[in-house]
Amino acid sequence: MKKLIILLLSVSLAESVRSQNNSNDTLELASNESTRSELIQKSRNSIVDAIIEGDRDKATELMLYAKTTFDDDNYQTFTPDELWNLTIWLRKYKTTASEMARFSSSAKQLERNKTPFTSNLMFFLKDSICSNIGFFVSDINSDRSLTGCEREFLLLYIKNLKRIPTYEKSDGTLMNNSGFFNPDSLNISSNEFLKQYPGSEFEPFVKTALRYEYKKKGLMYGCAVSFGTASVEGDSINILSGSVCVGVDLNLSYNNIVAGVQMNISTNHKCQVFFQESDGTRYMAGAELFGISPNFYLGYWFRYHELSILPSIGYGGFRLDENSMSEVVTGYLKSDRKPVLSLEVGYGKPIFVPADNHVSSGRMALGLRYSYQPINFHLMDGDISGVMHRVTLCYRISAGKLKRVY
Repeated sequence: MKKLIILLLSVSLAESVRSQNNSNDTLELASNESTRSELIQKSRNSIVDAIIEGDRDKATELMLYAKTTFDDDNYQTFTPDELWNLTIWLRKYKTTASEMARFSSSAKQLERNKTPFTSNLMFFLKDSICSNIGFFVSDINSDRSLTGCEREFLLLYIKNLKRIPTYEKSDGTLMNNSGFFNPDSLNISSNEFLKQYPGSEFEPFVKTALRYEYKKKGLMYGCAVSFGTASVEGDSINILSGSVCVGVDLNLSYNNIVAGVQMNISTNHKCQVFFQESDGTRYMAGAELFGISPNFYLGYWFRYHELSILPSIGYGGFRLDENSMSEVVTGYLKSDRKPVLSLEVGYGKPIFVPADNHVSSGRMALGLRYSYQPINFHLMDGDISGVMHRVTLCYRISAGKLKRVY
């Protein structure tokens, strides 16, 4: 009887201990339960690991699990871009084409707003595709399940991936560096596709997401600084020497037509001989003068790739002021206003920063500018005329917005 009691007590104690352990396991499980967002993030990170390992079967399983388990009205496991690139990496090109055919910019933005998750997924996908671009091009070309339109579209899309790099910011978020690129090559390919397959299911995608064309008629704002020499030719050389010249230029351009104002300042002009103006002002030999030459101009840009040529015609004057009161009695030496002819040759690449429906366009160029300006002075002994030549090295910046064409 005593042994039976001891046995019953042992069983009861074991059940109590087992119950306590089960309770602890449940509490531990509950404490380790993740939120829906955390589970989605873990799935995305697992896909990144599979991409690094090159395991397509595992990545496929994880992608299907994540989409069927987590996607709903409030959560989206992948952005449209990520899903397209992931299915390309998985070599499921028919799925990629089907998904991209449903593209619309508004739907894409809506889905992106439902995906507040960060990881290196987009980076690794684009890097894996672009670093093996030859393989994917060959694989797409050999996929007989694709139509000709689907095949050419996917090749065009991969070309777009190669063009725009992805980089990671210091805070860990990923950005598409769509700035500072010349879209001409992709635009040509896009237009060839649209011409070859008019009205295709991919036409909205090509026009909205791949082709970046802009109206050439756009108001641009510009400025320039210049530095060089100013020399004198003709009768004026008998009374005035050349000098160092600096200039500032502000302009507006519209459809390659340029209108601007320019201010040139030249220093250390020297009187070659004593002379006297018609109003009696006397200038001593050796006196130092500085020149001011304001003018406005109209011109036209001729551009060929990075090379640009700007011929212009302007109208302005030239005035000399004294540098030293001890050398000059008072007043200033002033030329009549005359036409100013200029020619500028520059080299610089255009810069395009695309947005949804416009582009912030700019150009930074280094150029050589030559200006021809007739001058004449009214002196006591008669009028003296001549020409002011300016040869300057100029640095020009222009910027503005051009409207996108769809």
